[in-house]
Amino acid sequence: MDEKIFSSELGDVKVSIDEIERPERKGDWSRIESEFSEKELIDQIDFRELEEIDFDPGSYFSVIKLKISGEWKRMFFRFEDEGDDCFDFLKYQFSSYQQNH
Repeated sequence: MDEKIFSSELGDVKVSIDEIERPERKGDWSRIESEFSEKELIDQIDFRELEEIDFDPGSYFSVIKLKISGEWKRMFFRFEDEGDDCFDFLKYQFSSYQQNH
Protein backbone atom coordinates (compact mmCIF):
# COMPACT_ATOMS: atom_id res chain seq x y z
CA MET A 1 0.00 0.00 0.00
CA ASP A 2 1.71 3.15 -1.24
CA GLU A 3 -0.81 5.75 -0.09
CA LYS A 4 -3.73 6.11 2.23
CA ILE A 5 -6.29 8.85 2.91
CA PHE A 6 -7.35 9.62 6.49
CA SER A 7 -10.64 11.37 7.18
CA SER A 8 -10.70 14.57 9.19
CA GLU A 9 -13.35 17.18 9.88
CA LEU A 10 -10.62 19.72 9.11
CA GLY A 11 -9.97 18.24 5.65
CA ASP A 12 -8.84 14.75 4.70
CA VAL A 13 -5.11 13.98 4.76
CA LYS A 14 -3.25 11.82 2.26
CA VAL A 15 0.01 10.05 3.13
CA SER A 16 1.96 8.63 0.20
CA ILE A 17 5.41 7.11 -0.27
CA ASP A 18 7.05 10.55 -0.34
CA GLU A 19 4.72 13.19 1.13
CA ILE A 20 1.88 14.07 3.49
CA GLU A 21 -0.79 16.42 2.20
CA ARG A 22 -4.11 17.99 3.16
CA PRO A 23 -5.36 19.13 -0.27
CA GLU A 24 -8.15 21.28 1.13
CA ARG A 25 -8.96 22.70 4.55
CA LYS A 26 -12.54 22.18 5.68
CA GLY A 27 -14.56 22.82 8.80
CA ASP A 28 -13.93 25.38 11.53
CA TRP A 29 -10.31 26.50 11.77
CA SER A 30 -11.02 29.64 13.85
CA ARG A 31 -9.82 28.21 17.17
CA ILE A 32 -6.60 26.89 15.61
CA GLU A 33 -5.94 30.08 13.64
CA SER A 34 -6.47 32.20 16.76
CA GLU A 35 -3.66 30.35 18.57
CA PHE A 36 -1.22 29.54 15.74
CA SER A 37 0.11 31.64 12.91
CA GLU A 38 -0.08 30.40 9.34
CA LYS A 39 3.71 29.98 9.51
CA GLU A 40 3.25 27.31 12.23
CA LEU A 41 0.68 25.33 10.24
CA ILE A 42 1.37 23.02 7.31
CA ASP A 43 -0.84 21.31 4.74
CA GLN A 44 1.79 19.62 2.56
CA ILE A 45 5.40 18.49 2.92
CA ASP A 46 7.67 16.37 0.77
CA PHE A 47 9.66 13.85 2.81
CA ARG A 48 12.90 15.29 1.35
CA GLU A 49 12.33 18.36 3.54
CA LEU A 50 11.20 16.47 6.63
CA GLU A 51 13.68 16.03 9.51
CA GLU A 52 11.58 14.53 12.30
CA ILE A 53 7.97 13.72 13.20
CA ASP A 54 6.03 13.60 16.47
CA PHE A 55 2.44 13.26 17.66
CA ASP A 56 0.47 15.03 20.37
CA PRO A 57 -2.90 13.33 21.00
CA GLY A 58 -4.43 16.40 22.68
CA SER A 59 -7.91 16.52 24.20
CA TYR A 60 -9.80 18.55 21.56
CA PHE A 61 -7.27 18.58 18.72
CA SER A 62 -4.59 16.03 18.00
CA VAL A 63 -1.50 17.26 16.19
CA ILE A 64 1.08 15.70 13.90
CA LYS A 65 4.25 17.73 14.35
CA LEU A 66 6.63 17.93 11.41
CA LYS A 67 10.15 19.34 11.81
CA ILE A 68 11.38 21.25 8.77
CA SER A 69 14.58 23.34 8.68
CA GLY A 70 14.83 23.12 12.47
CA GLU A 71 11.27 24.42 13.05
CA TRP A 72 8.19 22.45 14.10
CA LYS A 73 5.06 22.82 11.94
CA ARG A 74 1.66 21.44 12.89
CA MET A 75 -1.03 19.47 11.09
CA PHE A 76 -4.20 19.42 13.18
CA PHE A 77 -6.96 16.83 13.48
CA ARG A 78 -10.09 16.85 15.62
CA PHE A 79 -9.75 14.34 18.49
CA GLU A 80 -12.33 12.00 16.94
CA ASP A 81 -10.58 12.05 13.53
CA GLU A 82 -8.06 9.50 12.33
CA GLY A 83 -5.03 11.53 13.48
CA ASP A 84 -3.39 8.70 15.42
CA ASP A 85 -3.87 6.24 12.55
CA CYS A 86 -2.50 8.83 10.14
CA PHE A 87 0.56 9.31 12.33
CA ASP A 88 1.20 5.56 12.56
CA PHE A 89 1.05 5.22 8.77
CA LEU A 90 3.18 8.36 8.36
CA LYS A 91 5.85 6.88 10.67
CA TYR A 92 5.93 3.74 8.54
CA GLN A 93 6.08 5.62 5.22
CA PHE A 94 8.69 8.13 6.47
CA SER A 95 10.86 5.33 7.86
CA SER A 96 10.66 3.48 4.54
CA TYR A 97 11.52 6.67 2.69
CA GLN A 98 14.57 7.29 4.89
CA GLN A 99 15.86 3.74 4.31
CA ASN A 100 15.57 4.11 0.54
CA HIS A 101 17.00 7.62 0.16
